[in-house]
Amino acid sequence: MVAEEASVARARSDGADGDSPSGTPSRTRSRAVAWASVASALIASAVFAAAVLMPQETDASPVAAPLEFAGSKTIEQIMADAAADLEAGAGPDEPVRTVQVAAWAASADDATLEPEISELTWNQDLSGELLRFASVPTETGDGFRSGGVVEEQTIAVGGLDSPFVDLPGDSLAGVTELLHAYGMPHDPTTGDVVHAITAALDQWTLTNVQHAAMLGLVVEAGGVTAVGDAVDRFGRAVAGVQVPSADADSHDVLLISTESGRIVGVETTVGIAEVRTLAGYRLWGVDVGVRR
Repeated sequence: MVAEEASVARARSDGADGDSPSGTPSRTRSRAVAWASVASALIASAVFAAAVLMPQETDASPVAAPLEFAGSKTIEQIMADAAADLEAGAGPDEPVRTVQVAAWAASADDATLEPEISELTWNQDLSGELLRFASVPTETGDGFRSGGVVEEQTIAVGGLDSPFVDLPGDSLAGVTELLHAYGMPHDPTTGDVVHAITAALDQWTLTNVQHAAMLGLVVEAGGVTAVGDAVDRFGRAVAGVQVPSADADSHDVLLISTESGRIVGVETTVGIAEVRTLAGYRLWGVDVGVRR
């Protein structure tokens, strides 16, 4: 359950990246994809994951506490602001098969964990490249930035596991079709919608129009609560929208950029009332900086 933007994505193509009418997922997984899927299982949010690596131990971690939110915006205000920002802001003209993700999941040793930062670039033939970056604590100790590339994997043709390879449409029907492919049932709860969004954003950088449609589906599913504004772990201003959960002790907060209106992350906490512990987070569109 639950990293700004890749408005111009880098296409690393081992073959053609055309748009033939094939939406059939590959039956095979490369080592890179299996590697990515393990981290998503830990965070327990993405039904299909392909871009994040296993967390590893470090000497320091400014991620032990949940984000602190403040302010009194309503859901209506957050969504109206996001709609205006999405309409006016920059974003890709069409969906892009490149994503930058930062993810962290709690473990028994969560005091020494740092996020894994990765970039997945893939093609319609299900080939691609997965880069893993060092994560460096900020000078203030309350977040991270990306370091240099520490590992890279080439994904052979047919090696990526993706349930949707054609460019998804901008219409509500097109976005709904995309989310169905990533696990959203036909009568979804709000959590179902957010889980499918999480899985889709692990593989796609979507347009502003598509982000607006996804936000609409979240609100339509019902039960969301505004929790205020915060700064995420890569220094981006966000508004938090809490998603109802079937588990009363677990809460997902969808993070919406207050600059672009785009969905840029999900944070999961566990506990009750004011005593809450960070269980994991996932951020999209993080700045990975120099790749080489």
